[in-house]
Amino acid sequence: MGTKSSHAHEWIELSNNTSLPLCLDGWKIISRDGVPSITLTGNISAKGFYLLERTSDETLPEISANQIYTGALNNKGEYLELFDDKGNLIDKINCEKKWFAGNNSSKHTMERKNPLLTSSLSNWQTSKKPGGTPGTKNSSGVSQKEPQKFDIKSKPSNIISRPRNIIFNELLPSPQGPDKEKEWVELFNKNNFEVHLSGWKIFDKVGATSTYIFPEETKICASGFLLLFRKETKITLNNKKDELVLTDTDNKVIDKVAFEHAPTGKSFSKTASGWVWSKIPTPGRKNIIAEQPNGLQNKKENSNQLEKKNTSLSSENKEKNLLAANQTLSTKNHSFLRLLTIGLSIGFFSGILILTLKKRLKKLINR
Repeated sequence: MGTKSSHAHEWIELSNNTSLPLCLDGWKIISRDGVPSITLTGNISAKGFYLLERTSDETLPEISANQIYTGALNNKGEYLELFDDKGNLIDKINCEKKWFAGNNSSKHTMERKNPLLTSSLSNWQTSKKPGGTPGTKNSSGVSQKEPQKFDIKSKPSNIISRPRNIIFNELLPSPQGPDKEKEWVELFNKNNFEVHLSGWKIFDKVGATSTYIFPEETKICASGFLLLFRKETKITLNNKKDELVLTDTDNKVIDKVAFEHAPTGKSFSKTASGWVWSKIPTPGRKNIIAEQPNGLQNKKENSNQLEKKNTSLSSENKEKNLLAANQTLSTKNHSFLRLLTIGLSIGFFSGILILTLKKRLKKLINR
């Protein structure tokens, strides 16, 4: 649970219960959930102690650490195993469901009663004093005759409850270019204060599933963005469909996002009305389509309606033009028929007149 100075000031102590010094090079302390995973170096003296401090030697300023490590211990519990350099299991402690002892509020530690006995629930106790006994023999523990009462009023003011307003803001599953280099995930901090993400996780739940654990000292500034590329997270965003889940150090789900059928070059962006595909990715910046997906949809609908209207008007104009052409052709045909009739009539009457004149001329000649 760390110290009163900081919840990040966690530490682990090993004890050598043999009468010989031991070289710990290549030994490992591994948690079943992957964090922490520590490879040891150096020696531990006979009947001595080996102190591991998280992040820096300032975790316990008054005591020098034998080794500095990274990776937070889950406040709810851990399943820790100790292996030697040949991979043999030397010791283990199964607190996966809950730590056997200790108190987070008062910073009383969890300490082993007898190093020669197995690491069972009955062989662990809460330290007699806050902060425990790092580097020295364990205490006699809290008196079993009295209930364990701790002063929680003195809780340090710099310990802040874990913020939850960290969200997925934008994803680029199918970039224009190599996926391995250009895929990314973006987080946004909705809080008005900086948030440390050390030990938080992103789970990739579809396809080649993987988990990204935020490194030590990872933080996201107030109202800021955090951009994570695939080459860093090793998370592969599947173009057909995928789902990501963000959890804190207590494995509580903070946010999640799922998508299907990722179009090339478009980012999956969060807006006030939900998630939409954006033609213009905005890594590390505010989504440019935020607050207006409906407006874009209305513009699209208006454009479609205008196109339909223009198509309708075009069809109507074609019909009118065709009708006018037919009427013109009909008028021309009617005029032609009239002229033809008149011409035939003139020709007919002209023929009769010529015949009549010929007969009269012939009679005059015969006389």
